[in-house]
Amino acid sequence: MRLAQGELRFPERTVVMVQATVGQMRASMVTLNNIAELRRPKETAEFFDSLDPSEQLEWLKTRWPGRAIGPLRRATPPARRPRSLHDSLPR
Repeated sequence: MRLAQGELRFPERTVVMVQATVGQMRASMVTLNNIAELRRPKETAEFFDSLDPSEQLEWLKTRWPGRAIGPLRRATPPARRPRSLHDSLPR
């Protein structure tokens, strides 16, 4: 089992990152008794964002072969929202 350096402390919990196999977790009842929940670490988009648009397209094609994936474009910005309830009322 590998324990990452650092931790996040909350009033009733301490969050740590541990890398272990299922067998290692099963073998340590002491460890399992102290764990409130298990989660996989979140994957960030940093890897994808660091690719050029052409590389992003290739990455997508390898992940979803056979799907029609067109050129990547920037998302359309959301429509401007009214600044207040008064601005949204019909005149």
